[in-house]
Amino acid sequence: NVHMFFIDSSCNQADQYICLTANASASFLASEYDPENTGYLLAVAVNDAGQPIQDNSLIGNAFVNDGAYVGNYGAEAFWAYSAPAAINTTNMTAILNFNGGIYDFLPTRHVAEIQSPNDSVGQRIITVGLNGSVVSGGIGGAAQVGIGIAYNDGEKPASYSNPFGGGCQRSFVIDSKTPRVPGGLGSQVGINNPALIPSGRTGTLKWNTGGSVGLIMTPKLGTNKWSGIRTLHKIAVSAGALVIPVFTPPACRYDQVDF
Repeated sequence: NVHMFFIDSSCNQADQYICLTANASASFLASEYDPENTGYLLAVAVNDAGQPIQDNSLIGNAFVNDGAYVGNYGAEAFWAYSAPAAINTTNMTAILNFNGGIYDFLPTRHVAEIQSPNDSVGQRIITVGLNGSVVSGGIGGAAQVGIGIAYNDGEKPASYSNPFGGGCQRSFVIDSKTPRVPGGLGSQVGINNPALIPSGRTGTLKWNTGGSVGLIMTPKLGTNKWSGIRTLHKIAVSAGALVIPVFTPPACRYDQVDF
C-alpha cells in the first residue's frame, strides 16, 4: 500500500491509496488527480492498517509540463532504518520521524548553481517543507532561515535576506534584483554599479531552511541557452518530524489463480 498525499500551495492535503506489487509501477497526470492545484506529492509505504512501514523500495519521477517550465527529475527519497512509531489510535495519526534513526534526517541547508539572470531569464527556486502536520495543514520548513549567501564564480560573496516567505511551499524567480544584494545580482539598465553575476558569469546560492527539499527550474524562453529542472543540493541536515493521518487502506492482496 502506498499512501499518497497531494499537498497544495496553501498546505491543505487530499489523499488516496494505490496498490503496487513488488516490481509494478503506476503513472498518472497530477492534473487529473488534483486539478487546478499547484503543490507537491508525498508518498508513504504503509501496511494493511495504514501504518508507515520500513520499506525502501519506492522510487519515482516527475515529468513537468507547466508553460515554459518543462523537464523531469527524480523523486526525493528518505531511507527508513527501522519500523516507524505505532499509530496513535486516539486521533488516528502516525509520525514520520526524520531523526537519522527511523528515517533519514531532513535537509536544512541547500545550494543551487545559477546562471546570470541577464543570460537566463525566469530561473525559479522552489522549496517544499516536511516538518509539522499534514493533518492540521501546519506544514513548515520551506522558508529560508537566517541569511543566505550568493557567490559569483570568482568566489565574491554577498548576503541576502529571505526572498521566500514562510509556509509549506515557497518559490521565487531569480532576476537582477532578487535575491537583493549590493550592486544587484545581475546588471540593471541605467545603473553603473558592478553586478555580482553579470552576463557571461555564473554563481551559487546557499541558504538554510527548517527542513525541506526543492528544485531549481529554468524555463524554455527565447534567449535562454539551457532549460530544465534539477533538484537542489543538500549540504546540511537536521532532525524533524511530520504527522500524517492514518486510515485503513483498501485490501492490496492478490489471490493465486490456477488455470
